[in-house]
Order: sequence, then structure tokens, then C-alpha cells
Amino acid sequence: MRVLKGVENKLGVASGTFFLTVTTLIIKIVGALYKVPLFNLLKSDGMGLYQMVFPLFALCITLSGGYATACITKLISSGYNAECVLKKSLQLFIPLGILLFSILFILGEVIARAQGNELGGALYKAISPALIFTSVICCFRGYFQGYSDYKPTAISQIVEQVVKVAVALVLIWAFNAVAIRGAIFACLAVTVSEGTACFYLVTLYFNRKKTLVVEGEQISKSKLFFASLPLCFTSLCMPLATFSDSFIVINGLKNFFGENATAIYGLYAGGVETVITLPVNFLHSFVCGFLPKLCRSNESGMQKKMFILVAAVAFIFSAAVYIFAPFAVKLLYKASENRQLLTNLIRAASFNVLLLSLLQTSSTALLVANGQYFSLLSMPIAVAVKIYINLKLVPTSKFNVFGVVISDFACYFVALSLNLLYIYYSKKSKNEGRKNENYSRGIRNGLGYRNLARLKSNKKCR
Repeated sequence: MRVLKGVENKLGVASGTFFLTVTTLIIKIVGALYKVPLFNLLKSDGMGLYQMVFPLFALCITLSGGYATACITKLISSGYNAECVLKKSLQLFIPLGILLFSILFILGEVIARAQGNELGGALYKAISPALIFTSVICCFRGYFQGYSDYKPTAISQIVEQVVKVAVALVLIWAFNAVAIRGAIFACLAVTVSEGTACFYLVTLYFNRKKTLVVEGEQISKSKLFFASLPLCFTSLCMPLATFSDSFIVINGLKNFFGENATAIYGLYAGGVETVITLPVNFLHSFVCGFLPKLCRSNESGMQKKMFILVAAVAFIFSAAVYIFAPFAVKLLYKASENRQLLTNLIRAASFNVLLLSLLQTSSTALLVANGQYFSLLSMPIAVAVKIYINLKLVPTSKFNVFGVVISDFACYFVALSLNLLYIYYSKKSKNEGRKNENYSRGIRNGLGYRNLARLKSNKKCR
């Protein structure tokens, strides 16, 4: 811990940033290892069902406040009253969590039937209560991060992962549950884990409340709502894209794989995405540590260094994923009957590690520069490209499940390109405005003829 603290001080990032980064890496490794016994116990059919419910669950998490953490962090870091921000956010997001829980619990079977396998209805009922807890968790994580303290976020993530793994494996083992029953227990474990993490954060808040300094400008619920709205729409795009995959891919693959279409989808969602998102989440946790400092200053140099560092590390991770894909499949998914297909899919998707890491970094840069509204344009365009490619490629014999990999690549590339163009031109316009301001200030200060002429010539040269 002392070594991590020294690195944090040297780079000037928030307290607990490297602890969160290292924790995220450990959590993802544990999560990947957890998939091994789970995959072996549930088999492809059970794993396909388990992965089928998660796109909609992730979408509901986003709607119930998944985007709130970054928004609350930014507001508190920018000087708003932390207690007021937390209170208003809880009043805003807890009702949303309750509403989405009710919808998912009641309409789960209808949604599962539309996705192509009505057995998923029971899984939706088991996992839906977790939405109430996640709406609370997001608010408290943003509250602590607003004080530049990322340790509560890291510890709550550890609690989530440990409890989820322990409860799922114990229930499946105790009741000898396989396939559908095992998948239900795995979803129920998610609910229990979120409830435990929520309890930890709330308890920590009340223990620390008396020691925290509360000051700053008050904020209204309407202002909080409109501040979080761009992040909401931006954060919704990727879950919506993944949710659309659960419809398009399963139904599209039935032309080639028949009843095994759900299992093949589970192979991609449970195998490929697990390996790809491991390094991506590791890098994203590191980048989030810069958020409070970036919000308090306009250091474009730090943003540039952040992009270069993420690009370099993400490229190495992409190469590692491609090279070690056979080893990872052999180690993690040795019980799968489609190991060669899984290896080919992971290798095909390896470059997405670089694109997705840079995309998340560009989104952080937009948030700091108050350019998050631009994501309302870039992300829907990118998601529309992804859905179009899926509809065109997945039902064809030439591409089938590999069409999902191509659509992901196109989606990340389009969104990243648009974000970088916006960042470049917005900085260019700010620099031009700063030059004009300096020129005007020189005139107002009554500079001599020679200095004034020099300013004019410099302006022309630039």
C-alpha cells in the first residue's frame, strides 16, 4: 500500500486510484476464474441463458443510476455541496431502481420469449431486485470519489465479487443444480452480492459522516437531473447495443446452429467479452483516478499523456490477448466443446481492447471538458452502425457469429473517431480564442507601436 501511495503522489492522481486499479485487475481475474466452474456446472445451455439476461440487466443498471457515479464525482469535485448532491441523487435514482425492478420482475418472461428462449424469465425474476441496490451503490461511490477517495469503491467491488462467487457456487453445489436451476442460483447470487455491497457503503457513510467537511454550493434536483442526462444517454448506448445483440444474434444464429444458438451466443458473451473487458476495465479504473484533478484544472498536457499511456498499454494488452488466446481458452474453458471457435473469436476481437480503452478515455476527456453532450451524437451513430452490421452479417453463413466481432470493432472505431475530432477542434477553437484575447489585452494595456506590430505579425504567422 505504501508503494501504491507513493506512485499516486508522484502522478498526482486521487487517493486509492492504484488500489482501485489493482483491485479491478484482481476482481476481473477472479471473475474470469469464476466462469470456469460456472461454465463447467451450467454447460453451454445454462451459460447461454445466464449471459442472455445480462444485456438487459446492464441496461437497467444504467437507467437506474449507473451513469450517476461519474456525474456525482464531477459535481462534488467542482465545488458543490457533497451532502446535498448525495441527498438529491438518492431521491432521484432510488425510485428509478424500484420502477425498473418492477418492470423486469413482471415482464421478464415476455422479454425472454422475444429473445428466443422463454426459460430466461425465471432468471430475470432472480436478478431484478439487484437494481434497487445498484441505484444506491452508484450514488455512494460517486460521493466518496468526489472527495478523491477511491478506496470505498474498490472495497465494495471486492465485496460484490467475493459474495457473488461464494453464494453462487455454494447454492449450485448444495442443491446439485445444473443448467436452468444453476443459472437461476447464479442470478440470485448477483442480487445478494449487490445487497451486501450496498450495506457496506451505507454503513461506511454513516461512520464517516461526522468527520467529513461539508461545504460548497447547493444543487437542485432538476439541475442534477439535467447534469446527468447527457451521461445517461451516452451510457445507455452500449448496453442498448448489447441488448440488441441478445435479440439479433440468437435469432440470427438459429439459421446455422438451431437450438445451439443460445449456447454459441453464450460462448461469445461469456467467453470473448470476459477476456476482452478484463484489460479494458483495468485501464478504465486507472483513468478514473485522474478525474477529480482534471475537473479542478485545465491541464491539456495531462490529458495528452493520459491518452498516450492508455494507448501504449492497451496495444500491449491487445497483442497479449491475441498471442495467449489458445492458452486462455485451454485454462479457462477446457470443458467447452467449442474451444477452437472460442479461440478464433478471441483473436478476432483482440484489437477491440485498444479501441474500447481509448473510447472510454475519450469519454472521460469529454466529461472533464464539459463536452459530454457531444456523446449524444457520437454514440447513437456508432451504435446504429453496430446494429446495422449485425443485421447484415450475423444471418449470413460467411460471417455468422464473427459478424458480432466486426460490428463491435466498427462501433468503437466510429465513436472514438468522432470523440477525438470533437476534442481536437474544441481545443483548437479555445487556443484561437486565447490568442485573440491576449492580442486584445495587449492593445488595452497600451503597448508601444513595435510590440503591437510584433503581436500582429505573430498572429499572422500562427
